[in-house]
Amino acid sequence: MDIVYQDVNFSYYGINQTAKSVLKQLNMAIPYHQMTAIIGKTGSGKTTLTKLLNGLEKPHSGKVVFKDSVLTPESSQDEQFLLKKHVGMVFQFPETQLFEKTVLDDVMFGPLNFGYAQEEAKKMAIHALSQVGIDDQFYGQNPLRLSGGQMRKVAIAGVLACDVDVLVLDEPTAGLDSTAKKDLMNLFKTLNETEQKTIVFISHDMNEVSEYADYVAVIQDGACVKLDTTANVFYDDAYSDIDGVVLPETVHFFKKLLERVPNSKKFEALKPVTVKALMSSIEMMKQEETQSNE
Repeated sequence: MDIVYQDVNFSYYGINQTAKSVLKQLNMAIPYHQMTAIIGKTGSGKTTLTKLLNGLEKPHSGKVVFKDSVLTPESSQDEQFLLKKHVGMVFQFPETQLFEKTVLDDVMFGPLNFGYAQEEAKKMAIHALSQVGIDDQFYGQNPLRLSGGQMRKVAIAGVLACDVDVLVLDEPTAGLDSTAKKDLMNLFKTLNETEQKTIVFISHDMNEVSEYADYVAVIQDGACVKLDTTANVFYDDAYSDIDGVVLPETVHFFKKLLERVPNSKKFEALKPVTVKALMSSIEMMKQEETQSNE
């Protein structure tokens, strides 16, 4: 049940009706129930393809397919609305999505907009707030008076409250300190592993991508040039030099290590991307060296 883009084209039009092509024959299938990172240089089409996934925009040709939703140039507002019920989007600075006077009212807005009764919407909002770690002492507060990390969590809760299957995040940790970044990414990992939420996130931080993503989609000039496991993307020399793709520190370190290790061929298949996997690989190499010296 992947999220499928088939021959998708999309252009923006300026005030003089000059077309700027952003997505060009985009074909990709985002794995369901996984964490997928969308990477590529600024202007490559990353944000636009996520807007199509959420139904905020329609393709000018081609289609986006997920479950019972098919988004085409001819899709009605009702069909776009149906896609929004499956896919929730959190923008780059989600605090701009907060507009109600209290945290609870803000998170209730989505379910109410989808037609849920007041009491049911409240239950859904409280559950979503508990999912992101916001307890009841904050319910009556103005969301704009919270810390940056807390505001992000409230905005995310507003999307989760709508009971979406897919959470789409545009640079979710932008502007946060390292502690808040880790806290937020761990939250997404938990939602993926315990709630089976499909997480799709745009990031320019390759260390973040390597630590949390199961899959990586590389976008270049409006097309998907690579979609594979995180390890296969970052250890593929053909794609490591693409604009906007800088090797994570773990991958860079391991590649340099292989250059210095005798019989390195036997270790190439390890392909560690997370810090934990890197440490495990180093330990394995040490054990191999010890055994060979005995």
